[in-house]
Amino acid sequence: MKRWFQAVVLCSCLSGASETPAPDTVTVMSYNIWYTFDEQRQFEAAGRWLKEMNADVLGLEEVCYADEATFRQWAKNWGYDYAEILKPGTMSVALCAKRPIEVIEKRTEDMHHGLILCKVDGIYYLVTHLSPFRYEMRRRETGIIAGLLKPLLAKGGKVIVMGDMNTPSPVDAGHVNGNPALLKTYRDIDEQHPDYVKNLENGQYEFAAFQTLLDLPLIDAGTVFPSSPAVDTYPTLAGVPDPAEKSRQSHRIDFILLSPGLSAQLESFETVITPETETFSDHYPVKAVLKRQ
Repeated sequence: MKRWFQAVVLCSCLSGASETPAPDTVTVMSYNIWYTFDEQRQFEAAGRWLKEMNADVLGLEEVCYADEATFRQWAKNWGYDYAEILKPGTMSVALCAKRPIEVIEKRTEDMHHGLILCKVDGIYYLVTHLSPFRYEMRRRETGIIAGLLKPLLAKGGKVIVMGDMNTPSPVDAGHVNGNPALLKTYRDIDEQHPDYVKNLENGQYEFAAFQTLLDLPLIDAGTVFPSSPAVDTYPTLAGVPDPAEKSRQSHRIDFILLSPGLSAQLESFETVITPETETFSDHYPVKAVLKRQ
């Protein structure tokens, strides 16, 4: 009887010790990693930094040089037991998570880079990287995204969309269309490559593609706190080494978008600008912290 009682007490203690309470918040980060951290020249340092950042869910764009097995090993080294990549080879999107991932859809058809839609702890995460070349393609891509998300949102689903949209938000219309240096850069690119590049409509940024996402509705996490407006995400000094020119070209194209219920749980949002993120990629990562419910 004594041995039985001791065994019961021991099992109870071990069971209690193994139960780790869920944290009060979930941290979500999106990062265009620039051909896997400057064609892997910054790979080791960036991997250590990602592990230190310790986001619960990490969406990535421009993942290169990895098939599924390779990417999952990278994710493991960064502190993630669960990871999914859209496609092997080059310019993929991917998702890493601390908790199990349920894949809903992986799609490249009719998209420039594609998307991955997954579910983690009851939240749908869609990671995408819209066309860097044509505004008409971006409109088509956001139409595809809207088609996937409307049924989920109609049922009250919690949704997060993140990625490099390659287009500004209409919130930033005055900033981007009032910037002659930025417009000249993109007008010149359009004129130099007329066969396959058309980023501007009548010489100005258009916002129909982005508006499709806002109309779902999704909330731009960078606009939730008016007292601390979102900071531009592109380029970094790695992308444009001259600080003055970098400032002239600076605009916001990396986003985390939240379904309305989740936007009410948002505790903080930031563009992560550090000495490290100036060097790892030509984009800065964006990070949102949400209260769990």
